[in-house]
Amino acid sequence: MEFDVNYYDEEHEFRLHNHPYSQQIKRLINNGLKVDENELVVYSIFREQKNYPGWRNYQELKEHLPLRIDTFRKYFDLSGKSLRARFPAKDFDTVQTESAGVATSLFLMNEIYGLHEADWERIPITSRMKTLDFQLASNGSIYIQVESKGTIFDTGTLPKNKDLKDSIEEKKEEQRKKFAPSTSFFGVITGIPHHFNTTAQCLLLDPDGETHIEDPEKYQLLARLHFYMNNLRTISRSHVVMALRNRIQILEASDKYTDLNKISLVDVYGEELEAPSPSIYNKTYIGEYIAGNMFPISRTEFFYSAFDLDIYRMMVKQNFEEIRAFRSKLIEIWPKRTRVRARVNIGDVKKYEMPLERFTEIPKTNEAFVDLEGDLHIGKSGRVIGFFAFPK
Repeated sequence: MEFDVNYYDEEHEFRLHNHPYSQQIKRLINNGLKVDENELVVYSIFREQKNYPGWRNYQELKEHLPLRIDTFRKYFDLSGKSLRARFPAKDFDTVQTESAGVATSLFLMNEIYGLHEADWERIPITSRMKTLDFQLASNGSIYIQVESKGTIFDTGTLPKNKDLKDSIEEKKEEQRKKFAPSTSFFGVITGIPHHFNTTAQCLLLDPDGETHIEDPEKYQLLARLHFYMNNLRTISRSHVVMALRNRIQILEASDKYTDLNKISLVDVYGEELEAPSPSIYNKTYIGEYIAGNMFPISRTEFFYSAFDLDIYRMMVKQNFEEIRAFRSKLIEIWPKRTRVRARVNIGDVKKYEMPLERFTEIPKTNEAFVDLEGDLHIGKSGRVIGFFAFPK
């Protein structure tokens, strides 16, 4: 089976031009990669290697070929000159694309560094550090690690996928901190077409150092959107928060993120979301400007976690200039000492053995009203916190 091989872009072509194995790389660029169909399937399940009998190495994994090849062929067509996906990207199993990406990257590394199946050892997954997919013990001169990504493309050529590139570069930087300078890092993105008459493609990367968002305005915008998404969802599971999460993902992946400036968040019908969300009306209000959750933290004290309601409107409207410049006006107009009629969970009240006579149950709910007094802190971000107690 044949794969076209190319550089990810001109920057990575320049880096790899000075690579110690640049001649082997150029040969692959000119001639492509050719692999055996059965070995491709076996290498695709190599990612499951474990350190016990039956999964310790490539030869033992061959024993699993009869069971796994059926699954692989349900997703991939191996009958032509190149590998082809049977389904479009939106309907594909990511596990299968990851497996194919790993397989192809190993074949490439074999060609570049003169390796074979006995040389590979799986890098263990850790919770403290992101890991590359495979590690080479040694080729006699250097250590080699490769990060593999697989994807399905529905067009004539494999589009440049910034998310996959950034993921490779991020993980490489983590590994660079851990391994010796004599370790060679490589990145491979394998694109498998959902087309006839289109060849599967491999893009080579030589990621160097940490990646940063060059546009400081975009960085500030994303930082703030993440802050509000992560904190507003602790107040309410509203449609605004879910839509905001989706918008953030689009902005992060976009090179033209400003095209979405002032494009409001909408519901499934394309209508602008209501802000604040109706679910917020079941929270503890302070005036018409603040809403959040009140809950006991001891037998005599409550904690209030809330936000300036103007933030919900701002998130829906998605005016980037406003978001970057936002400073809550409540800081200037709201008194620190505040009385509030709070809404609390009865189960929480009973847990702390609070005097029930101070509470008024709300019919058909597991909540109650209670009069409290306390000090508010309103941050410039619009976050509101407070410690409250029963009035004296």
